[in-house]
Amino acid sequence: MRFEVSTKPGEGQITASGRQSFDDWLLLPPNEDPRPLRDELSVKLLFLTEPRRNETLALIRSQRTLYLQHLARLTKRRSLLEDGGQDMFVTNLLLLQADMRVRTDLAWLELVEHELLKREKPPPPPTSSGARPAKSRSR
Repeated sequence: MRFEVSTKPGEGQITASGRQSFDDWLLLPPNEDPRPLRDELSVKLLFLTEPRRNETLALIRSQRTLYLQHLARLTKRRSLLEDGGQDMFVTNLLLLQADMRVRTDLAWLELVEHELLKREKPPPPPTSSGARPAKSRSR
Protein backbone atom coordinates (compact mmCIF):
# COMPACT_ATOMS: atom_id res chain seq x y z
CA MET A 1 0.00 0.00 0.00
CA ARG A 2 1.32 3.46 -0.89
CA PHE A 3 0.41 6.64 0.93
CA GLU A 4 0.92 10.18 -0.30
CA VAL A 5 3.24 12.33 1.77
CA SER A 6 3.72 16.04 1.17
CA THR A 7 7.24 17.17 0.20
CA LYS A 8 6.53 20.83 0.92
CA PRO A 9 7.71 22.69 4.03
CA GLY A 10 6.81 20.66 7.08
CA GLU A 11 7.92 17.62 5.12
CA GLY A 12 6.68 14.30 6.39
CA GLN A 13 3.09 15.45 6.78
CA ILE A 14 0.57 13.02 5.30
CA THR A 15 -1.75 14.60 2.74
CA ALA A 16 -5.52 14.42 2.98
CA SER A 17 -5.71 11.81 0.22
CA GLY A 18 -2.83 9.90 1.85
CA ARG A 19 -4.71 9.94 5.16
CA GLN A 20 -7.84 8.66 3.41
CA SER A 21 -5.84 5.84 1.78
CA PHE A 22 -4.34 4.95 5.15
CA ASP A 23 -7.78 4.91 6.83
CA ASP A 24 -9.17 2.76 4.02
CA TRP A 25 -6.26 0.31 4.37
CA LEU A 26 -6.79 0.01 8.14
CA LEU A 27 -10.28 -1.37 7.61
CA LEU A 28 -9.53 -3.41 4.50
CA PRO A 29 -10.46 -7.04 5.17
CA PRO A 30 -7.66 -9.56 4.77
CA ASN A 31 -7.33 -11.29 1.43
CA GLU A 32 -7.98 -14.99 0.91
CA ASP A 33 -4.45 -16.07 1.81
CA PRO A 34 -3.48 -15.84 5.47
CA ARG A 35 -0.59 -13.52 6.10
CA PRO A 36 1.71 -13.73 9.06
CA LEU A 37 0.03 -11.87 11.90
CA ARG A 38 3.27 -10.29 12.99
CA ASP A 39 3.09 -8.12 9.88
CA GLU A 40 -0.08 -6.53 8.56
CA LEU A 41 -2.58 -7.14 11.36
CA SER A 42 -0.13 -6.10 14.06
CA VAL A 43 0.50 -2.80 12.31
CA LYS A 44 -3.23 -2.22 11.96
CA LEU A 45 -3.71 -2.87 15.68
CA LEU A 46 -1.24 -0.08 16.42
CA PHE A 47 -3.42 2.45 14.63
CA LEU A 48 -6.96 1.23 15.26
CA THR A 49 -7.88 3.17 18.36
CA GLU A 50 -10.51 2.68 21.05
CA PRO A 51 -13.36 4.35 19.13
CA ARG A 52 -12.89 1.76 16.37
CA ARG A 53 -13.07 -1.28 18.65
CA ASN A 54 -15.95 -2.87 16.70
CA GLU A 55 -14.06 -2.59 13.42
CA THR A 56 -10.97 -4.02 15.10
CA LEU A 57 -12.97 -6.99 16.40
CA ALA A 58 -14.41 -7.53 12.92
CA LEU A 59 -10.89 -7.61 11.44
CA ILE A 60 -9.74 -10.11 14.04
CA ARG A 61 -12.75 -12.34 13.44
CA SER A 62 -12.25 -12.13 9.68
CA GLN A 63 -8.60 -13.09 10.09
CA ARG A 64 -9.61 -16.01 12.32
CA THR A 65 -12.01 -17.27 9.65
CA LEU A 66 -9.23 -17.23 7.07
CA TYR A 67 -6.86 -19.09 9.38
CA LEU A 68 -9.50 -21.73 10.16
CA GLN A 69 -10.01 -22.26 6.43
CA HIS A 70 -6.26 -22.56 5.95
CA LEU A 71 -6.05 -25.06 8.82
CA ALA A 72 -8.77 -27.16 7.18
CA ARG A 73 -6.80 -27.21 3.91
CA LEU A 74 -3.64 -28.27 5.74
CA THR A 75 -5.52 -31.04 7.52
CA LYS A 76 -6.92 -32.26 4.22
CA ARG A 77 -3.44 -32.31 2.63
CA ARG A 78 -2.01 -34.27 5.53
CA SER A 79 -4.88 -36.75 5.31
CA LEU A 80 -4.32 -37.20 1.56
CA LEU A 81 -0.62 -37.84 2.20
CA GLU A 82 -1.41 -40.48 4.80
CA ASP A 83 -3.95 -42.15 2.49
CA GLY A 84 -1.50 -42.11 -0.44
CA GLY A 85 0.77 -44.62 1.24
CA GLN A 86 3.95 -42.94 -0.04
CA ASP A 87 6.84 -41.99 2.21
CA MET A 88 6.42 -38.20 2.33
CA PHE A 89 8.35 -37.70 5.56
CA VAL A 90 9.70 -34.19 4.87
CA THR A 91 6.46 -32.99 3.28
CA ASN A 92 4.55 -34.19 6.32
CA LEU A 93 6.98 -32.35 8.64
CA LEU A 94 6.47 -29.13 6.67
CA LEU A 95 2.71 -29.52 6.83
CA LEU A 96 2.95 -30.11 10.59
CA GLN A 97 5.02 -26.95 10.91
CA ALA A 98 2.43 -24.95 8.96
CA ASP A 99 -0.33 -26.47 11.11
CA MET A 100 1.46 -25.45 14.31
CA ARG A 101 2.00 -21.90 13.08
CA VAL A 102 -1.65 -21.49 12.15
CA ARG A 103 -2.76 -22.84 15.54
CA THR A 104 -0.40 -20.44 17.31
CA ASP A 105 -1.75 -17.50 15.30
CA LEU A 106 -5.31 -18.60 16.09
CA ALA A 107 -4.48 -18.69 19.81
CA TRP A 108 -3.04 -15.17 19.56
CA LEU A 109 -6.19 -13.96 17.78
CA GLU A 110 -8.30 -15.43 20.59
CA LEU A 111 -6.17 -13.61 23.14
CA VAL A 112 -6.44 -10.27 21.32
CA GLU A 113 -10.20 -10.61 21.00
CA HIS A 114 -10.52 -11.56 24.66
CA GLU A 115 -8.45 -8.54 25.73
CA LEU A 116 -10.48 -6.18 23.53
CA LEU A 117 -13.74 -7.53 24.91
CA LYS A 118 -12.47 -7.14 28.49
CA ARG A 119 -11.96 -3.45 27.81
CA GLU A 120 -15.64 -3.09 26.87
CA LYS A 121 -16.85 -3.81 30.38
CA PRO A 122 -18.10 -0.66 32.07
CA PRO A 123 -16.32 0.54 35.20
CA PRO A 124 -17.93 -0.40 38.52
CA PRO A 125 -20.65 2.01 39.66
CA PRO A 126 -19.66 4.60 42.26
CA THR A 127 -20.53 3.94 45.89
CA SER A 128 -23.35 5.87 47.53
CA SER A 129 -20.91 8.56 48.70
CA GLY A 130 -19.79 9.11 45.11
CA ALA A 131 -16.35 7.62 45.70
CA ARG A 132 -15.23 4.40 44.09
CA PRO A 133 -14.33 1.52 46.36
CA ALA A 134 -10.61 1.19 47.04
CA LYS A 135 -8.86 -1.69 45.34
CA SER A 136 -7.54 -4.25 47.77
CA ARG A 137 -3.86 -4.91 47.70
CA SER A 138 -2.77 -8.51 47.77
CA ARG A 139 0.75 -9.62 48.46
